[in-house]
Amino acid sequence: MCIFNTKVGVVRSTKILVAATAKGRQVTVYENAVSVVGGNTRKPGQYGKKAALEEQVREERNNNAMILPCPLTEGSDIIPLNLSRDSFSFANLDKGFPEKPQLRSNARGSTNSFSFEKKLEVVQIGAYSVSIAKSLVDLSRIDTGVFKVNESILPALRERYSVRFGFVICAFNPANKIEPHPIGYVHDPPESKNLFVPTLHIHDGKVHQKENFDQNIYSVNTDEQSGQSPADLEKAYKTKPQKSVKAELKSKILNKDITKINNIRRMSVQGKKENVNYILKLFN
Repeated sequence: MCIFNTKVGVVRSTKILVAATAKGRQVTVYENAVSVVGGNTRKPGQYGKKAALEEQVREERNNNAMILPCPLTEGSDIIPLNLSRDSFSFANLDKGFPEKPQLRSNARGSTNSFSFEKKLEVVQIGAYSVSIAKSLVDLSRIDTGVFKVNESILPALRERYSVRFGFVICAFNPANKIEPHPIGYVHDPPESKNLFVPTLHIHDGKVHQKENFDQNIYSVNTDEQSGQSPADLEKAYKTKPQKSVKAELKSKILNKDITKINNIRRMSVQGKKENVNYILKLFN
């Protein structure tokens, strides 16, 4: 799912989109709902009212950084996408998948410390402060003046992401005065036949063998093990989708990167599951 530098209350309603590009890169778009310890739940992209946004601002002023790992070919870059004014939304994407009649789903972080060397650049992308780390050593240069960090997550990161991994570090910035939105980025994975989905949970500085999952994973041009397509659901439920799921991916930003769309699949992961990152196979 994701890695938080400091403890959070509940992370739920996660939605992740993964797709390959024509040049063999990977696009990842991420959204979740988070409640801070002692706070309420917020969901990026779901605040249309001023009062709700102000509530989120109060909760997120702790600047708890969320870290999203991604496989990275040596010497390549991670390119963040600004989706703050883009037409893409997971809510609309879901409308491309037929629903079972009369039923609705009811879905209820090698180094030992952070470095004092030159800090990673922090840029403002939409509603978020963002830094890019191309390696675990790079991650040790996180700007602790911007992101709230906890060194207890480093052993877990070192064990799993010490080689060929980069990181997207982000935190909601209320000073940007932009409503929360999905977070997107493009990276070069070493393995071009698979898509990496950042589903491993680290929410309290520890990696537990099993965790509670509450997420939908959307993937483009993947095999049948990666979930159901709109056609699968239409056949099973005898109902039509509200929208064209392919049309929803033709957004201003994503359309520049996602390769030709042959199919889109959605996999729901719910309940107590093995705490791992998911690897989806591209359809040949």
